[in-house]
Amino acid sequence: MDTEDMIDFGDALARAPIGKELDIAKQCAAKLDEGQSAAFCVPDFDAAAKAYADGTGSVEEMALGSGKYSSLWNREKLSRLLDAAGLQRLGNIESDGSVLRAVARRFALPKPQYPMRDIHAVMSLPRVAWTDTMAATHLSCAKLGIDFMKSTGVFWGQCLQRIMESVVAEPGRKYVLTIDFDSIFDEADIIRLWQIMETRPDVDALFPLQIGRDRDSVLLTMLGEDGQRLKTIDSTKFHTDAVQCETGHMGLTLFRVDALKRMAKPWFWSTPDERGEWGEAKVDDDIYFWKKWNAAGNNVSVCPRVRIGHLQLVVTWPGEDLRVINQWNGDHSKHGRPEQCKTY
Repeated sequence: MDTEDMIDFGDALARAPIGKELDIAKQCAAKLDEGQSAAFCVPDFDAAAKAYADGTGSVEEMALGSGKYSSLWNREKLSRLLDAAGLQRLGNIESDGSVLRAVARRFALPKPQYPMRDIHAVMSLPRVAWTDTMAATHLSCAKLGIDFMKSTGVFWGQCLQRIMESVVAEPGRKYVLTIDFDSIFDEADIIRLWQIMETRPDVDALFPLQIGRDRDSVLLTMLGEDGQRLKTIDSTKFHTDAVQCETGHMGLTLFRVDALKRMAKPWFWSTPDERGEWGEAKVDDDIYFWKKWNAAGNNVSVCPRVRIGHLQLVVTWPGEDLRVINQWNGDHSKHGRPEQCKTY
């Protein structure tokens, strides 16, 4: 990271009166030339709260500098504020245990031109689909002038490969946008993914954060420095434009056409385990795709700035005190209704 012409604004944001933080950030941005970077530091309230809970520090001293600072800060607030001020973060927001440090540059994100003919959206879907997702798809594509193609069939991987191949063969296409038939999103999500891909030529595919079906975790896997798959992921690393992953999802994912051309075929293929059974060790179409994607020398990243919804079936029950109890439909199929909701 080139720091030769960087301006260090120190704790200027932390000293801003409550409600005036964005004004100060914009004033800082106005002092930068296009492409010039700046450094910021603010107290880390999350670290202060943890220190207080552990009995190892003073919240007043760590979070407010014993009265020197006017507002509370964490990674999420600093990230969103820099973005709102027109500053693009460079790297992640780091903490030394008491202070958050960020580097950002004044950078005008590319503006999409209507129609966005460099993107072609595709969807593999069954005969009956979620109307809410179809509405989101058609509204977003219409607003942005993005061509849309769907393929219907029981073998979703085969359907998706056929229409992705047809887009790759089209002249002038730069990106393929895959959409799952149960994703909820709008045009702002597509624009932000496109902006980051346009400014990050090192990223071959980019997908948003999305929660998996019938679970409380995101759809992705990451590798640690030792090359082993991480069992837990540190969310503090997600305050940046793109975080490289091992696998992602197809919910609203932007692929470079050039990267798809590097892949050997087939792109999708379900394979059983070594005993020929379809248990936990099987490889589904999507995981097979990501293995082939990585084997071709491509990379995939998640964009924490874009967060989309996932339509799911949920069973809603009345509890003993008439409070609402929500249960994943998959959990109900496996284990039945909650104990307190059984008929007696």
